[in-house]
Amino acid sequence: MILRRFMQHVREQNWFAVGLDVLVVIVGIFLGFQVQAWYDKEQSKENEIAYLNNLNEDFETSILMINDSQVERDFVEKGLAEIPNSYAGNKDIDELSSIHCRAVSISHKQANPISELPAAR
Repeated sequence: MILRRFMQHVREQNWFAVGLDVLVVIVGIFLGFQVQAWYDKEQSKENEIAYLNNLNEDFETSILMINDSQVERDFVEKGLAEIPNSYAGNKDIDELSSIHCRAVSISHKQANPISELPAAR
């Protein structure tokens, strides 16, 4: 329809109408680009919010893992520190408690609770 009107105005040599038709098309294209830019900006904001939420969840999980690891290390350290005190009283090895035995059994583990954060990929 616009092309038909445009061609009619050219045939009639109505240059004002031709210019107005061209201006309407240019303004329409400009508005289309502006709407697309606005949509892209909004989509980018949504992606950023989702990424930051995922990163926050990953950090909270990492903090929990670190805290759990610290509790286990404290348990092992305390249990191992009590063993020499048990021997100082000339106690037999059968007299070690289950806490001491567990501390010895997991003392060789090297805690490395931090892994790659999935959100960073």
